[in-house]
Amino acid sequence: MYAAVGSIMTRAIRVFDMSFSPFPHVAWLYVLGLLIYLNFFTHHFMPDIRLALFAATIVLFAKTRVQFRIETRWFWMPLPLAALLSSFFLWVAENIGTLTRTWHYSNQTDWDLVSLSKMGSWYLLLYISFASVLLVNRDAITDKNR
Repeated sequence: MYAAVGSIMTRAIRVFDMSFSPFPHVAWLYVLGLLIYLNFFTHHFMPDIRLALFAATIVLFAKTRVQFRIETRWFWMPLPLAALLSSFFLWVAENIGTLTRTWHYSNQTDWDLVSLSKMGSWYLLLYISFASVLLVNRDAITDKNR
């Protein structure tokens, strides 16, 4: 799953000529990614720190703009908004998969919507994928803090 999301993200960065600036020191992204990854596993037997992780994404990346090109026009949006919109559309896709009986979670019937908490999980997963992608695609960071 991480590889699929990372592959799509890498392709989007190239196709839309994306850049990210101003960017906090990249080490913060890796620390955040590690904490998110650990929380996915430890929240079953330790306190869930998901709300703190959501807050950390806002604090670290509120000023970071995703700049992208569609044909000849340039656009931008804040990175947390881009992650929120992406996670929303992934949640919608999961619901389409559920309604078409392509996919469902073990505790879900055919007509149950996927829990909104899954959208939060997708939001955090996108930051893990972003950290992985930037390990190999550092040129997208246009700030000095690589």
